[in-house]
Amino acid sequence: MSSSHRMRAGFEERISRDAGQYYDEEEEFFDSDDDDGSESDAGHLEHDPLHDELNHAVREHVFNKMPIRLLLLPEIKLIERGAVVEHVMRSITGKIDQQHFDSLIAAELAVNQLPRRLENESEAKKDVISDILQEHAGYAILSHTWLQRKPEVVYRDMITPRKWQSIRARRGAGYRKLAKFCEVAAGDHGVSFAWMDTVCINKDSTSELDESIRSMYRWYRDSYVCITYLADTASLDDMPEDRWFTRARLRCLYISTS
Repeated sequence: MSSSHRMRAGFEERISRDAGQYYDEEEEFFDSDDDDGSESDAGHLEHDPLHDELNHAVREHVFNKMPIRLLLLPEIKLIERGAVVEHVMRSITGKIDQQHFDSLIAAELAVNQLPRRLENESEAKKDVISDILQEHAGYAILSHTWLQRKPEVVYRDMITPRKWQSIRARRGAGYRKLAKFCEVAAGDHGVSFAWMDTVCINKDSTSELDESIRSMYRWYRDSYVCITYLADTASLDDMPEDRWFTRARLRCLYISTS
């Protein structure tokens, strides 16, 4: 079995297991109410200075610079910003402790040949946190044209478990586009989040639609990678005639429907 077939099979297994699940929580990360008075690991982490500093940076980044709603990969599960913060923090705290963080700051100072002074350390810390956010909170974004005469998967489909299961089982063109985008984002670029306008915007909410329209340029600009889906392209020879090229183009990765 080729690597692409194994990856596709893995995605189908995860999607099947998690079909229809949806998060819309906005809870704080490690928001624990222990009634027994014992000090949990979560409670301990909440009072760790590095954890608090990273949590503040993550929340500011997610709520100010990332889309309202994202797809969690590889499950293809819609999550709100509060859940994005939680997943990013779990990823960070699983890999970075105080010793590792300090070594990253020291390396940043060394690369820039800066003496170890308070003002230099402060700037180096900002750069390190920015790099951490790029690694753990990066998201892929899709540039595409809407399918002609074939239904797209939309937000309402994703939050209706029975309908989402039916769409996944039928594997129509809209679902194949969504699944291929998520497969490439997670498998080729290693990101845990993705954004696609058809499924990530609740168009029933006028305020959300307005914010999405006003923020879309920034969301594309700040994405880790932009992936373009060429719906009319099955080979390189077809590419110049694809409908996508009639729209404003973005610098991104092309993937074929084959």
